[in-house]
Amino acid sequence: MLRALLQLALPLVLPTAFYLLWVAFVRRRARITGSSDIPLISEGPWVWLISSGLILVIVGLIAFALMDTSFPAGEMLPPRFEDGVLLPAEPAPR
Repeated sequence: MLRALLQLALPLVLPTAFYLLWVAFVRRRARITGSSDIPLISEGPWVWLISSGLILVIVGLIAFALMDTSFPAGEMLPPRFEDGVLLPAEPAPR
């Protein structure tokens, strides 16, 4: 579940979350300084945010696929009983 969150949800939402944090920061600063330059969320760069999120998801999927070391190359023998003793999983002989 954590892997799915790291691979898909987080990279997809990250650019939009940063943008919304930036808008909140700029609005607060505009209120303090009395400026009238307040960005509207509806006029945001939504195409760029969604595109960059999708690019981050693709890069994340490729990175996890290339760096995944959870399964060794080749076949594995499952744990088994031999002569009443439980033997752990091990690589299959070649």
